[in-house]
Amino acid sequence: MSRLAEGEVRVRIEGRDCAFACTGCGACCRIQGEVSLAEDDIERLAGGRGLDRHAFEDRYTRLSANRRQLALTDGPEGACVFLGDDNRCQVYPHRPRQCRRFPFPWTRLEDCEGLRVLE
Repeated sequence: MSRLAEGEVRVRIEGRDCAFACTGCGACCRIQGEVSLAEDDIERLAGGRGLDRHAFEDRYTRLSANRRQLALTDGPEGACVFLGDDNRCQVYPHRPRQCRRFPFPWTRLEDCEGLRVLE
């Protein structure tokens, strides 16, 4: 089995052992789907943007597809509303739990150039 390079972590995706290291390409912020928000995500993001909770919700959220929580709105061309022109997250220190856990659990191999299959 291949070894991990410096900065890589071992992940299991589509039943295969893979290595992951973020390349900063921003592809993960363009994957079709939604970023669901927990209560603590909303508080952290609102504080990071200097907004109260209600102002943050009005500006940056919508009802999630599961209709039980809020999700981030989409930005231009379906990308995350917080993805900057430089492919960097504008709220990185305050990002939602779902983003903090990337590439778990919803990545497909073709979605991220930072993933490689270990032989």
